[in-house]
Amino acid sequence: MKRFFNAILTLLLLAFVGCGELVDNFDDYVHGLGKYRIGDYYNENGAEGVIFWVDKTGEHGKILSLVEPNHCGWTADADAQNQLIGTDSENNGLANTLKVMKISDWESKYPAFRWCTAFGEGWYLPAIEEVTIFTLNKKVRNAVNKTLTIKGMKLLNAGYYWSSTEVDDHRAFCVSMQYDDIFREGKYWNYNVRAVYAF
Repeated sequence: MKRFFNAILTLLLLAFVGCGELVDNFDDYVHGLGKYRIGDYYNENGAEGVIFWVDKTGEHGKILSLVEPNHCGWTADADAQNQLIGTDSENNGLANTLKVMKISDWESKYPAFRWCTAFGEGWYLPAIEEVTIFTLNKKVRNAVNKTLTIKGMKLLNAGYYWSSTEVDDHRAFCVSMQYDDIFREGKYWNYNVRAVYAF
């Protein structure tokens, strides 16, 4: 009997791996364990947005830009559409964005990255795991959209949102909120983009 319960406990723990604290302790982070909560409006040190992730202390987190462009291509360059550039991190969009910024003439070649970094230092195109937090986690999405309804533009329920994470030489990951799923799409497609900033 003890083995059975240990097996069940192990399965439950594995189910939460990669989800962070947002799924199982969401209410704690919304109602307050620290200074910041998911769904809070954030406007400090020149960075403005809505908090969609906080750490265990409630003192640090990540914000989403209040607005988004009217669709944006991952890349606009014909050669770059079929070129692997190494943005392979699934949870660190800043690292991916910094790799893109080292490429010659990156601002004209990678419009989604350019749009995100235009908010200022520290802003970036989120990695796929970051995108799934504010799109596929419905509790987070609802908390964020509640604030965006008052200050900004709500996340589009029918929208596809780019991540900075490459799949291969000609595709990158994106999330469809309409289908509640992750897709691998050609880098030439124009989709929605939200910038992220960690504080």
